[in-house]
Amino acid sequence: MVLAMPAGDLPDRMRGEFARDERVRVTIENDQAEDWDALIAEIGAFRKANPHPVDAAEAVARIRILRDEWK
Repeated sequence: MVLAMPAGDLPDRMRGEFARDERVRVTIENDQAEDWDALIAEIGAFRKANPHPVDAAEAVARIRILRDEWK
């Protein structure tokens, strides 16, 4: 989310050296955004450990087994 506002609307510790009447743009993001390099490395490691792809029929069968465990 991006907000445009007067710097005076910000707490002093966030305003820094901006004048109170100066317009600023504030971007709010999730601080727990994924580290894409780590995610790509994890996917690569998974593929290396599981070299045989699973087709749709096998995937459905595995899901049904898991589902049936919860009945």
